[in-house]
Formats: sequence, structure tokens, C-alpha cells
Amino acid sequence: MSGNMEDMQELSNVLNVITDKVPALIKSIIETLYSPEAGVNLGRSVGALYRELITSGVPEADALEMAKDYMLSLRNIMNSVNNNNN
Repeated sequence: MSGNMEDMQELSNVLNVITDKVPALIKSIIETLYSPEAGVNLGRSVGALYRELITSGVPEADALEMAKDYMLSLRNIMNSVNNNNN
């Protein structure tokens, strides 16, 4: 019976840590995704994808569409993470 109580106490401690730490971690991740630096990095990433597609011979219109899709996919991921946090 003593082992069972110790297990329950350990579980309680783990849940307390999760309750304290996870929301702060999620908030930190969201702030990172929506920071000015994240915007700069996103712009660089989309631009690099576009240039690489053009260099690889993809027609400009297709490359532009693919770069837009890439950016929108990243935005959807960020929105999904944000919505799951609320």
C-alpha cells in the first residue's frame, strides 16, 4: 500500500510540473513564431525557395504559386498551434 501512495505522490508531482511548465513553453513558442525575427526568417525562407525554384528551371508563375503555398502552409501551422493553445 505504501508503494501505491508513493506512486500517487510521484504522479501528482509530475502533473504539477506539467501544469506549471507546459503553458509557459507553449506561450514561448508562440511568441517566437510571431516575433519580428520570425517574420524576417519567413521572408528569407520563402524568397530562398522562390529563387531555388527559378534556378532549377521552374517557370516564374509556378515558382511564385509554390512559394505562396509554402508561406500559407507555414501560416496555417502557426495558426493551428495558436488555436490549440486557446
